[in-house]
Amino acid sequence: MRTTYVVTGASRGIGLTIVEDLVRRQSALCLQVSSLHGSQHQVKYEANYVIAAVRDRSAQSMQDLRAKYSVDRFQIVHLDLADPSSIRSAAAHASDCLTGSLDYLIHCAGVSLEDLTPFENV
Repeated sequence: MRTTYVVTGASRGIGLTIVEDLVRRQSALCLQVSSLHGSQHQVKYEANYVIAAVRDRSAQSMQDLRAKYSVDRFQIVHLDLADPSSIRSAAAHASDCLTGSLDYLIHCAGVSLEDLTPFENV
């Protein structure tokens, strides 16, 4: 029972940093085992499973992570928030990648109402 994440905006900036940290870490699972001699707690560590949702799956940052981590730890899905069909497709692809449920959605993708709006005009 590993912890699963989907991170949007994962190819750069804060999203990329979050993905790099999550895929590198392990989650601690605390199990309670009962027997005739009483209960005891065991801690088991398991690798996180991270799905990076990005506009450009060929981004160098994604290729670097793909080379470093296997598909049982890390996946990349295409997501363009300006395109509703891309959102549906990304959700379906992410769902196909999961063996259980999704634990966390971390939304880091930025959305602009206008293309190439200068920062001063935001």
